[in-house]
Amino acid sequence: MASPSRHVCALTLLVALLPLAACGSDPQTDATDFGDTVAAKGGVDTTGAPKGHLLLPTGRLDVRAGKPIESLSADVTQERTERTAPDGGVFVPLTWTYLTTAMEKLEPVFGPTLPIDMTLVTDGESYPLTPPTPERDGERAEAYYVAVAGTGKKVSLEVEYAGVTQSLDLASGKRDPGAAKNIYSMDTSTYSEELKPCPSQTWIDEGPLAQAGFTCNRTNAVVVPFVDGEWAPEGTNFAVIGLTSTLASFAVHGVSGAGATYTVASGKDKSTLAGERSVKVLDQNGSAGFSAGILVFPLKGKLPASLDLHRTYQLVRSARVGNIDAPHARKLDVRGEIPLR
Repeated sequence: MASPSRHVCALTLLVALLPLAACGSDPQTDATDFGDTVAAKGGVDTTGAPKGHLLLPTGRLDVRAGKPIESLSADVTQERTERTAPDGGVFVPLTWTYLTTAMEKLEPVFGPTLPIDMTLVTDGESYPLTPPTPERDGERAEAYYVAVAGTGKKVSLEVEYAGVTQSLDLASGKRDPGAAKNIYSMDTSTYSEELKPCPSQTWIDEGPLAQAGFTCNRTNAVVVPFVDGEWAPEGTNFAVIGLTSTLASFAVHGVSGAGATYTVASGKDKSTLAGERSVKVLDQNGSAGFSAGILVFPLKGKLPASLDLHRTYQLVRSARVGNIDAPHARKLDVRGEIPLR
């Protein structure tokens, strides 16, 4: 028969092990600080929440926020861990999608993707969030819980891109676009990088004895508030058009077979839109007689009916035959109208 002391020792060991076994079978609970984000498993509940979105030069950000909650059960978190909000705070359920498809064709105009700053604001406090990136886009929704101080009932999202901040009231779905206002009225449906010939016309005014081999191609024009990493001044836009031109030859003819031919030494664009010169040229390339690029013009109001193409060339005489007044160097103006509508 076992001694009483052995029974007591065994019972003591069993009692000591029971709390450990129970603790190992329960979900763990981690400490949470204000500003912590907890990845959600299977999305978050945004029933009844208004839909809201913000437009950026890189894509469309759709955001919704659910009702604040004080604790998270293990089965709603990806980490399978219970969470309790810090004293005096709650968790705000947040979900967003970031779709870049609509803006991709304007990448040559908008320029390289810039960083996005995304901040949740509630009860006077700000909480930085992990923003969308080119690697985190698509239709798959991001969903998580943000630990915030206060009630979490008045929540807004601030998104900054290239120095301009927009805000979205997640309780009402209303947005304040700030200086990015014009991006919401932007119509890019007809924009294409495809070049098409400029309308046939008389490009030079040098008399009947002069001949110029000039060709021109252009894209459709597009009106945008953002170009090459910069926003247009508030209340204005940029008008953008791709343009290529080539002056392949220039000749002057005289009597009795006399004549002179010229080659292009240099060229310069002086085209205007509503009287304004271009402020920059994107993807610019070319040579003396050839020029290609995307012209960017400042624009107030609606797009004008036409672009006034004007290019000047410095020419050097390459050959002369017979008795003709043909200086060794001369300037040539090429001008015409390109309809934009």
